[in-house]
Amino acid sequence: MLPFLFWHLLLSMALPVVLFACNTSTFSLMPAFDNFREIVSNGFPYNIALWFLFSLFVINILAFGLVWIVEKCRYDKFKPYLIIFLSILCGFVGWLLRRHSIAMPLYLDTALVSMPFFVSGYVANRYASILTSRVGWKSIVMLVVSFSSIVYLYIRNIYVLDLRTNMFVLNTLFVYLCSFAGIYFLTMLCKLVKHLPVVSYVGRYSIIILVLHCPLINLVAPLVDTLFSSSSIAVRSYIILVVVVALSAACIPLCKRFLPHFTAQKDLIKVG
Repeated sequence: MLPFLFWHLLLSMALPVVLFACNTSTFSLMPAFDNFREIVSNGFPYNIALWFLFSLFVINILAFGLVWIVEKCRYDKFKPYLIIFLSILCGFVGWLLRRHSIAMPLYLDTALVSMPFFVSGYVANRYASILTSRVGWKSIVMLVVSFSSIVYLYIRNIYVLDLRTNMFVLNTLFVYLCSFAGIYFLTMLCKLVKHLPVVSYVGRYSIIILVLHCPLINLVAPLVDTLFSSSSIAVRSYIILVVVVALSAACIPLCKRFLPHFTAQKDLIKVG
């Protein structure tokens, strides 16, 4: 929540107020109030990517409560199955909410739908050996099979998935199956490759890119559209992509040095 609160206050509330004042020569807190209301009601705040941090916090709370309940069970061998069952039950509730077009505040519907994904990682880490076992021929076969679902979705062009609004274009069961196939594919691929410095670097500091890329796009896009007005939309999009990636990479060492507590690099509150 610390990165969410800091960057939401700074970029989704304070910055829009400043921009509003610069454009109209008047001061108003309405942009800040509008963005606060949007994030609470699952809307479109100025820095929309921050929804993920808030939703992840809600998912952590739900998962903690679920695991805490299961840990009260006396029979250890049933615990992983009970955790999986309860997470699927949460996903089913999220599906019912979408089925009946019920949008929950604070991304609760998104958190419920995401529980099977989140909890499966916990179960795999604690009760299974998928993350530590060697990659054998069976893993290679599963790697190919799981990748086929990704190829299928790409060819059919039906991979639209918006967790923020709890919206799936495909059948929910198919979404879960393909998603878990993709997760398995990436897990096996990472075990085969083991280490790529660039990917590891980006992954380690991905939260910095997450909180900054939307404001950077809002800053760069008008400039690119003005300077390259004669170019096609595709060309301008690629230029924006390159510039935003470069600026995000440049911001990583600055945030590490000056804002480590608000980019998940250091604990602001130490426990224990």
